Amino acid sequence: MPASAEVEDGQHGDGSTGGWRAVSGLRLEQWIAPVDDHLRFDVRLHLPEMGLGERFSVQTFDWERLDVAEGRSDKGESGTVYHLLGARYRHETDSHGFFVGAHALTWSGHGRPLTPWLGLRIGGVDGMSVTAEANLLGLGPLGGELLSPLDDADITFAANGPRIGACRIGARGRLRDVRHPDRHQREQMISVGVEFSWARRKLFLGAGLQHEMRHPPADAAGGAAPAADRMEPAGASAEIRSTAVMFHLDAETPLPRSLVGD
Repeated sequence: MPASAEVEDGQHGDGSTGGWRAVSGLRLEQWIAPVDDHLRFDVRLHLPEMGLGERFSVQTFDWERLDVAEGRSDKGESGTVYHLLGARYRHETDSHGFFVGAHALTWSGHGRPLTPWLGLRIGGVDGMSVTAEANLLGLGPLGGELLSPLDDADITFAANGPRIGACRIGARGRLRDVRHPDRHQREQMISVGVEFSWARRKLFLGAGLQHEMRHPPADAAGGAAPAADRMEPAGASAEIRSTAVMFHLDAETPLPRSLVGD
């Protein structure tokens, strides 16, 4: 839940409320965990978010690929999630904050317009705090059957603990449920690590556990041929239930000062 512009030298913007300004940098998240036949590698990219005034901001693009090393099925980029043009109204104070918003279009197996986007922070922006953020794909106009609150949902949380020197102890967690033409995948992830700054970048390095449950979509369970008979990659639609040690990297690079102004 960014509250002010991040610029090249690591300092915040001047707090001006007029015109557009950057409220976040370029952010890259990676989750790495061993599975049966390869090293699973999930990646997520957030383009910089732009704010207008103190309350309103726009996220242009958010892209995620589940298990980059896994082969693709004949149904296309199954396992890829896009969020396009997210807008949110933010309220920030020294002790708490929240936002409400939506993405104009999300792709997760099929197009979903106006998917809700919510967040909450308890605690200081630069101090000890707990934050949570949710993309609720199942609540949009084309969300499909909503059998439970976690269906077609992506919920993340972060706990920022005490600072020890230049580092801060923290934890990250995620509940993710995605549906694609050849899979329904649900995961729980948690990691504990340290947050610090390096070469103008804000980094979190952690280790934890990732639990994955995957099975064919409900409409394919009764009549679809097994994945091997359709010449799809091994494991693309198979029943999977596994738990693995996970490495988590979260890196945010600030925008150059020339792009955000003085």
